[in-house]
Amino acid sequence: MFVFPHGLQLKHCKRQSFPLPDFFTFVFTDVHGRHLYTTCLRFYEVIPHEDIVQFLKLMYGEDMSTFCAEGMAVFSPKVICVVSQFPFYR
Repeated sequence: MFVFPHGLQLKHCKRQSFPLPDFFTFVFTDVHGRHLYTTCLRFYEVIPHEDIVQFLKLMYGEDMSTFCAEGMAVFSPKVICVVSQFPFYR
């Protein structure tokens, strides 16, 4: 919920232009007032065209290979999180 607050969303754009990574932080506070500092780096990786075609065929029961435009790629977000008791924002 905290890493993907708007849900897991795939992005698509031209194969040569990757979506830019982004960096964000948040702080958890427990009932005793102690903090857990979280730093996240979200980046994107290309989903192979074969996996997309297989997924669409599984979902819709037919070949949807024309759904993906030529020269376009679909990207899946991945996140690396560091959770610490100390604020390592730098």
